[in-house]
Amino acid sequence: MTETGAAGGETNEVVASLAQHFQSGEFRRAFSADAAGALASAGIEAAQVPRELMDAISHLSYDELTLLATMHAKLGDTSYITGVGCSFF
Repeated sequence: MTETGAAGGETNEVVASLAQHFQSGEFRRAFSADAAGALASAGIEAAQVPRELMDAISHLSYDELTLLATMHAKLGDTSYITGVGCSFF
């Protein structure tokens, strides 16, 4: 998910912050129970998270979120490989 411009920069920062929060098991557990509440507790406005991303992750279980967080930690953002890239968050 690569975006350009001022809004894209802000979006990238929000996604990076979200990815960092997902490294916490406590955050993943809270997010799987109440996505909006977990975001608010982390200081992230749900409206700032790209809709496609929220649609994809807001209904995932703790175990599914843990799998994504683990994959993200191991692979990170792969856009440097193809120019298109893949970030799990």
